[in-house]
Amino acid sequence: LLDASMGHAGCWTGDPDRQQMCLTLTLNVQYLSRPKGTRLLAEGWQTGGGKSTFFAEGKLTDETGELIAKGTAVFRYRR
Repeated sequence: LLDASMGHAGCWTGDPDRQQMCLTLTLNVQYLSRPKGTRLLAEGWQTGGGKSTFFAEGKLTDETGELIAKGTAVFRYRR
């Protein structure tokens, strides 16, 4: 779930006719807690990058706000 949310954050173009794909190069996840609720919410954002790769961070919470996991990743754009 973290991998998908961080990948989508870096590949978002805003135009449904112009899709951008990527491949995960590295993925680091730190599991911090167990969910107290029944739903999970993944959030990802791009933190940097260049022409062919980008870096992203993400977090996974439940509906109570409990931080379940956080992660970082490096992705390569697929051209």
